[in-house]
Amino acid sequence: MIAKADVKNIYPLSPMQEGMLFHALHDEGGAYIEQLSYRIAGNIDINIFRKSWEELVRRHDVLRTIFVHKDVPRPLQIVLKQWRVDFSSVDLRGAARAEAESRISVIKDQDRTTPFNLAKGPLMRVMVLSLSDSEAEVVWSHHHIILDGWSAGIVQGELLEIYAVLKQGGAYPAGAGAIFRLHNLDWEAGSSGIPPLLAELSEWIFPHSRDSPFYSPQQTSSPPWPPF
Repeated sequence: MIAKADVKNIYPLSPMQEGMLFHALHDEGGAYIEQLSYRIAGNIDINIFRKSWEELVRRHDVLRTIFVHKDVPRPLQIVLKQWRVDFSSVDLRGAARAEAESRISVIKDQDRTTPFNLAKGPLMRVMVLSLSDSEAEVVWSHHHIILDGWSAGIVQGELLEIYAVLKQGGAYPAGAGAIFRLHNLDWEAGSSGIPPLLAELSEWIFPHSRDSPFYSPQQTSSPPWPPF
């Protein structure tokens, strides 16, 4: 269950996102999974590369967003204050070239058909496959519900900028701003210090939290949310 203290914001879904959610819930395969892979020539510092992704997640809300549809009156996207990066690395340096390339192909195929849990996240994952000390393949997958192709290009450009600065021992460069903002809502926080939409829906999102001012012990069920 999501803790209210971990939530930064809540937004409704756009019609296109609702359509993606509908298809994702009715497709057990890899619907709307976007995969980008590329080779890096040179000695990649995997630790710095991971930190670069962590910085992207820290500065961009969309990379900390999950989507809920159960026990709420309508589907919602929830922005968390902090989130982890699903980052892994595979060392293929000891394998023959043909074997390494074959394994990369299998790994990418498996990744492309592995669905994301929209309600739990994270909704992207990163793998670094090292072929040698001077060559690696990066595989980045994400659900299309959080990023379109234009936004994905911005993510990659910013990632490489952060990595280059950190590799030289510098500090994080200034962010380029939000890469994606679906709704430009000018909310005013109420007395509870949270946006009105969050306050309105807290009784469904946090129904069992007795510490929440929205806890209702009489509540036994949630109203149905409308169909897509």
